Amino acid sequence: MIGVVRLAPLTPTRVATAAFLLAVSFTHGGMVLDHFPSETRKPFAVLAGTCAAFLFFIAPIPQDVTYHVFADQRGFSCTCGGFGYTEDGGRMIIPNFSDIASNFVIFAGGLCGLLLLMAQDDLNIAGTRWELSVCLPLFFGSMLAVTLGSIYYHWRPSNSTLVFDRLPMTVAFMAIFSFLLDERLSASDSESPLGTVILFPLIAIGASSVVYWHLTDDLRPYALVQFIPLIALPILMAHYPPKYTNQEYWLVALFWYVFAKVFESNDSK
Repeated sequence: MIGVVRLAPLTPTRVATAAFLLAVSFTHGGMVLDHFPSETRKPFAVLAGTCAAFLFFIAPIPQDVTYHVFADQRGFSCTCGGFGYTEDGGRMIIPNFSDIASNFVIFAGGLCGLLLLMAQDDLNIAGTRWELSVCLPLFFGSMLAVTLGSIYYHWRPSNSTLVFDRLPMTVAFMAIFSFLLDERLSASDSESPLGTVILFPLIAIGASSVVYWHLTDDLRPYALVQFIPLIALPILMAHYPPKYTNQEYWLVALFWYVFAKVFESNDSK
């Protein structure tokens, strides 16, 4: 749960600020878009407009305090010299054990991904040098970092420890989003693939959204970082041809991520 979503009041100050930013975007937006390949300018303009509208019309979203109250708070405890999965009593070794143990799946996925990349020559894995040596290593490496951050957070649940869970998560989001955009929107004969242009700016935006939430308790930018890729994935798959085969795995990944978000939103029930 991320908190209550409500419309923002249309105060004169906010309207004047929006009008100023709109004028600036019309004046200088074309100069920014000129740095992108021609076939990607319209999708990025639509994406920027959608994000701006969300930030303007939606009021700040605070972190729901019940997010840190998990449905299963049992720990892995040591009693009488033996170990047991107990809800209370004994000397606590690992609190919130189910949530901490579930990170093994994320760790295994990140580790397997890095091992496959290390053996890419033997396995004849398709991909550009940028994809196989920069983007995907960042994605799988951030999955390992998510494991450590998530363990730390679930050991001591609070907004301050949640930062260490969300920071590497945004790196993973932006890395795989860059990969998807590069695969679908980059021209096959392009000397400068789209991914090389957007990867690190998107990572900076993702990390900034977490820092902004931590400082202001406003989850709107982080919500965009998390959900824009989910919305963009089926749209890109429907309207832009793929570079590689086995595209059904994108849908499988999307299904499991949505499945995980549903469970996360109900973890305190």
